[in-house]
Amino acid sequence: MVYTIHKSYVTHHNTGGIAVIQATSCGGVVIFRGKILVLYKNFKNKYEGWVLPKGTVEEGEDYKETALREVKEETGVSAQIIKYVGKSQYTFCLLYTSPSPRDGLLSRMPSSA
Repeated sequence: MVYTIHKSYVTHHNTGGIAVIQATSCGGVVIFRGKILVLYKNFKNKYEGWVLPKGTVEEGEDYKETALREVKEETGVSAQIIKYVGKSQYTFCLLYTSPSPRDGLLSRMPSSA
């Protein structure tokens, strides 16, 4: 397995202003006999597609530990790290369609919108 680090920045827009939340997650590209392990994700019928296993860094974990744990949790595979392959970074916005974020009515838009 090779591992990756992902930094995402989530921008929340609501009536109280703008809040930016940074999240760091790690995952792995699991290669076995020349094939790459991918997961099919379907989230509340709003998003679906093929993804690599990854997840958020927990307190006290280093990036390698997170990558190994997330691969195991999401796929059941006990992998070994071969090397680090790089970092990705992205930003997306959540626009609240109701007065309060607590109402749970969110609309996801690309940050360029």
